[in-house]
Amino acid sequence: MVEFAPSTGGLALWVRHHDLPANSPAPVVHTDGDAVFYGADFASLPLAQQTGLVAHEVLHIALRHPQRFVDLQRLVGDVDLELFTICADAIVNSTLDHLAWLELPPGAVTL
Repeated sequence: MVEFAPSTGGLALWVRHHDLPANSPAPVVHTDGDAVFYGADFASLPLAQQTGLVAHEVLHIALRHPQRFVDLQRLVGDVDLELFTICADAIVNSTLDHLAWLELPPGAVTL
């Protein structure tokens, strides 16, 4: 990723990355806002999809989406996590969808 997008690649270098146990029912890749976690199926994806997923999760971390959700909850109370996640995904995917060197998952929501 560093060769194609030095900024995003540089961010990815500062993020902690963890492989999950092979028997974990976790998604292919996800973040808690501080680290990126990889499920067993991640390694079987084509490189362009792997890169797209990593860039997606790194941007969630850089934009502090999980922390912003918690802050929004504190500010307004009840927040629809599913709607927040769709909006955050649309922002991240719209940032990435024009890049030819990565591939977003089929059905990735954009703005």
